[in-house]
Amino acid sequence: MAMAAVIEPGAAVSASSLDTEELIRAISATNRASGRRTCTALLHQWKKVILPKISRSILFELLADDNGVDGKGDAVAASDCSNPSDDKGPSVVTALIMLINHHDDFPTEGHRESSVEILKLLCRRTFADDDENAAGESLDTVQENRLHMTLLNMFHRCSELFQNRMSFHNSSINHCFHHGTMTEPREPSEHIRLLLVELMVDLGGYCTHSFSKESSITDNDDKCNKLLIEATSNICQTLAKSTFVDPYPEISRLACDLVQLLAQLCPLAVRMNAASLLVHLSGRVNNGNRGGVEQSSTASVSKKCLMRHRHAKTRCKAVDASAGIVQCCPRIGESIPVKDDINNMQPVSADHLSNYGSHSMSMEHVLQHNILPEWEDLLKLDSSASVKLSVLRALGSIANTLEWRYSPIPTIASQPPSGSTTDHSNRLLTNATTTTDITTVVEARMLTLFLVGMSKGSVADVRSLAIHQFRGLSCEGNVGMLPKTKNLLVSYFDPMLELHLSSCSNGWACCQSRVSSLDALQVLFSIAIPLMNDGSSESTTCATNVRLSDTMIHDIVNILSMNILSDEKEVVEAAFACCHTLGANDSISNAVVALLCDLDDLRATVIDDDFEAMAIHSNKSKVAPSPRHLTSQLLMLDGLLKGFINAKATTSILREVDQTIVIPTPMWYHASLSSATAIGKLFCHTTITNNVSSSTSLAWALADACDSFANCVHGIESKLSLTEDIIVNVLVAVAYLLGCPSEFDLSSKVMGTLRSFSSSDGLDSTWEEKGSSLFDVHFRKLFAKIVATAPPFPWKQSEPALLAVDALLRACSGSTVGSNFDMVAPFFISHLSTMDYNNNSTDGAQHPCSNGDKLNDEMHEDYSLRISLMALLQTILTDKSFSNALTTQQCGPSNDVSSSFSAQFTADVILSIVLPNLVWRVGGMASALRKLSLATLFSLLTGRTALIHPDTLSCLIPTLHSSFDDAESSIRELSCVCLSLTLQQVSNEMFSMTRENNPQAIDTILPRLLELLDDSHGPVRIAACNCLRDLFPIVQSNISLSSHETITASLLIQLDDPDEDFQSQVFQALLKLVEMQSQHKDSAVVKILARQINSSMKSHRDASLCRELLGKLEQMQYSQ
Repeated sequence: MAMAAVIEPGAAVSASSLDTEELIRAISATNRASGRRTCTALLHQWKKVILPKISRSILFELLADDNGVDGKGDAVAASDCSNPSDDKGPSVVTALIMLINHHDDFPTEGHRESSVEILKLLCRRTFADDDENAAGESLDTVQENRLHMTLLNMFHRCSELFQNRMSFHNSSINHCFHHGTMTEPREPSEHIRLLLVELMVDLGGYCTHSFSKESSITDNDDKCNKLLIEATSNICQTLAKSTFVDPYPEISRLACDLVQLLAQLCPLAVRMNAASLLVHLSGRVNNGNRGGVEQSSTASVSKKCLMRHRHAKTRCKAVDASAGIVQCCPRIGESIPVKDDINNMQPVSADHLSNYGSHSMSMEHVLQHNILPEWEDLLKLDSSASVKLSVLRALGSIANTLEWRYSPIPTIASQPPSGSTTDHSNRLLTNATTTTDITTVVEARMLTLFLVGMSKGSVADVRSLAIHQFRGLSCEGNVGMLPKTKNLLVSYFDPMLELHLSSCSNGWACCQSRVSSLDALQVLFSIAIPLMNDGSSESTTCATNVRLSDTMIHDIVNILSMNILSDEKEVVEAAFACCHTLGANDSISNAVVALLCDLDDLRATVIDDDFEAMAIHSNKSKVAPSPRHLTSQLLMLDGLLKGFINAKATTSILREVDQTIVIPTPMWYHASLSSATAIGKLFCHTTITNNVSSSTSLAWALADACDSFANCVHGIESKLSLTEDIIVNVLVAVAYLLGCPSEFDLSSKVMGTLRSFSSSDGLDSTWEEKGSSLFDVHFRKLFAKIVATAPPFPWKQSEPALLAVDALLRACSGSTVGSNFDMVAPFFISHLSTMDYNNNSTDGAQHPCSNGDKLNDEMHEDYSLRISLMALLQTILTDKSFSNALTTQQCGPSNDVSSSFSAQFTADVILSIVLPNLVWRVGGMASALRKLSLATLFSLLTGRTALIHPDTLSCLIPTLHSSFDDAESSIRELSCVCLSLTLQQVSNEMFSMTRENNPQAIDTILPRLLELLDDSHGPVRIAACNCLRDLFPIVQSNISLSSHETITASLLIQLDDPDEDFQSQVFQALLKLVEMQSQHKDSAVVKILARQINSSMKSHRDASLCRELLGKLEQMQYSQ
């Protein structure tokens, strides 16, 4: 076969140099190898040598003839373009398309690639309006029409090539263990498929540029319209069926660019194929009432849609392409262009259009069901800032085409909240199904997407663009919101709020999506703050103010409460930030505080997963709110208070939107005491105080709310100082918090709150001069309120009120408790009384009982309660200020407590509280209670406040005497110490009266103490020795000579003990005996002492102490 002729450099080149006959002969050659080499040489020569040297005019004539366009610009039948006469031979375009579409395996991949590149070069050299082609050339009307017709026919023929090579087909495979068929592109080469898309992009760009001129032939030529619509429809269908799902990402991205060109070139054809195109772009399709098979297939496609592609560049292109498709669709209320165009066309065109595509949906339906949901997901969930920027640009371009004529109508107005969050989240979408509402919903939804872009979770560039788009800048240098933007916000506030609340209440949404929705809701609140109605009569008639109905406020509270209780930390923080923003507005804050604090009208309904959604003023039966509900209430209240404190930080986004705006300082807390009063009542409400000690989250929520309340008090005007009732209510909550278990780790935070609250400007500071705390100042009302709101005495150990009283008494000074013990004593007496306690067996025998385990549990609980309260009482009595207060009262009345009660204080405590619990009972807990009772008695006696009466002494001494036999050494020691302290406060006459009433118990004390000198524990021996020393002066007159001899002998034996401390105490006891006998001048006793001391000097290892005693005795005798 003859090879292509070689063209010398610089030689003149004409259209005849493109020898198509030789190319056809090479394709049909019997020797395929030779034919392929010839094809390769020809294509290379055409691309590298011939085409670059042919002028644009020659190429144009070549293509015009090739596409059947006569000299007048009229087009011939399309079949004539692809079937030339035999004498003329195939045209260049036809030959190239034939080579690309050849069904045999003759053309190699290189042949097809070169052919597509030659087509691209032909089109660029002929139709591109670049400097190289346009230099020195101008076209008249006929030439321009001829150019348009040539371009249109070229576009149509290449669209068929594109459709053929890009479509999928079934191919058989037989590889290893895999047999069968598979679907794959007809063109196997990724690069060639990319070149084909580039070819169509080039032609689409040429057509768009050419047909945009005023002399466009498509304005009045129905046949041209048909060609254009048919070509564009072919391309759109090919894109939807194959190109968008091409595994090569660059092809998908370039296909998105092609869609944007087609949307400008032929919007009619694009909107006819909009549904099929959008399925692969957004993954969403409005199936209406179609079957589940189609819905499931759509769901599978949505996972592979381009807006969810792994490459951010592809997602950006998909967003731009979807925006172009949307702008091809008509608005609701307009005549459907497809139908009108068909009716106005000739029958041939009408029949053609009826078979291509379908009647298009409206722009609103496409946005609502196909585009905006996916764009919203991209703004909320996409990690690429470039994708979010593309979405915002697309939103801005579409927003400029909308008319924004909405005014509030009943179908969009707020509705009462239902018992289910699912119903609430679907409420607006249900309304949006009507033609009247969908326009408003779409426009409001677009505004909400701008707010999503403005949220704090977005990067700086995204926020800047969103703010720029939202402000609707029409001129440079404008730094504030235009009046139109403000009017839009006022008009669309209700539907925007509904959409945000629906999004925030979507329980199926992922964490990041809910966080973004809450952030956007915060932005909406921030921007709307200056537009909020202040409730005055002038503002209610102003059209530029935003008002929230009570129902809408209920919805806001319910949905924020639901998100605050989320298990996701990020969701809780976002909901908390929304509460901050609400706290910066007076009207909203007052309404929300009133709603949160009105727990008496609270109803709870159980919804999914045991979550109770509040329904205010419902017809359901009244149910106590759960701790989780109370936690959400307090956290919302805490957020409001924090928003009031940091209003500037809360509304920072508003300053970015409008730098000229003046944000009013919130005054809802300082303006009156109504909010503080309501909050104080909430803090001490029984539904909270009864659960605070059993719920960690509730306790921390209450602690945070109290802390914020204390911080808000700073700066309150002096004329609005908090009333005592408000202060007491807050202190009640603080007391309950201090009574929470140590595992809550709340003590340090709550004490800091108490100090902050005490130093607030809105309180009476006279208490600071007394060096007291607020607990001390308001003790009587505080204690009375805790007791009044709790069940009657006695309380169980788990009773929150008991824990609160325990914390209160420990936090107050001893002087406060002592001066108000007329209120405190009944509390101790009621819980430490022995009515039921004495009924228990003291010998350890088990009483008959139908349920012995229950009896043991009750006894265990009773002992635990007594031990904790006895420890509390011991702590109170240990405070020195407690005894000082009682001493002051005994000298004369100085407060509300009468001195007559103070005089009987010690007797009441000892007889009613301490002494009954000193009686021996079996068990370890009974032993612990006896020990604590003795420690309490010790603290009382140490304070020197006890008034020892004969009746008291007659009960006390025998009880202490019985404790000498206790198996616990510490109890024996404390018994000796307490007896010693008692004897120090008893006169001889009182002791004698006691001995007359109970001689047996008194007479056996001395022998029992002498026995304790041989106790196995050293501290017990020392305490017994000290008690003997205090007992000797009282019983001196009742000791016989034989008893003296026994006592002295016992002490002298102990004097030789190796323990120096004990030896010293024994010496002091003996010295006390010597001094007493010297004072009484009893010579017989003195002789006994002297004889026994002299006798002991011989037996003691160290006789120094005996000699010292003997010396003291002789010295006293000489002095007498």
